[in-house]
Amino acid sequence: KLKEIEKFTDINNHWAKDSIDFVIEQGLFTGTSGTEFAPDSSMTRSMLATVLYRYEKTPEIDGSYPFFKDVQGNLWYSNGIAWAAKSNIVKGINSDSFAPNEKLTREQLITMLYRYAQYKGIDVTAKADLNSYNDSDEIADWSKLAMEWAVSTGLLQGRDNKMLAPSDRINRGEAAEILTRFIKEIL
Repeated sequence: KLKEIEKFTDINNHWAKDSIDFVIEQGLFTGTSGTEFAPDSSMTRSMLATVLYRYEKTPEIDGSYPFFKDVQGNLWYSNGIAWAAKSNIVKGINSDSFAPNEKLTREQLITMLYRYAQYKGIDVTAKADLNSYNDSDEIADWSKLAMEWAVSTGLLQGRDNKMLAPSDRINRGEAAEILTRFIKEIL
């Protein structure tokens, strides 16, 4: 995998280089082109579902899985989303749409990792009090338990201004950093 890492010309001086190297070595992430990893580009919902699917060693998908109207078969992310939906790791943005190319938010990423931890049988009952964060009132109800768990485990850390920024878009470098922490410390 060293050869794989060396081909990316845009990660050498990136703050998340060690984590990016790790997720590439694990076969979880690929580049956005032959020579670019694009660490500062947005992570999408389909990318994260695919990363978790790869971590599971791409299990075979039978024909009975739930699917979304906006996820066509035979795309690079189709099996990842189908597996993650069947495993209750992802949900749609409504009953029939997944929004695969929608940019991932911090609370969406954390919620998917929380559900993945549950899927793996990991205890997710730890909770942190989020009231010390200036934007704790901006955390969506559907992500609150996941955010409390992620902060309590150190998986999610606030920004310098005491903000969790739950609805901020997350980039590929940040996602690599959080996923590396998740794999090394939670899994």
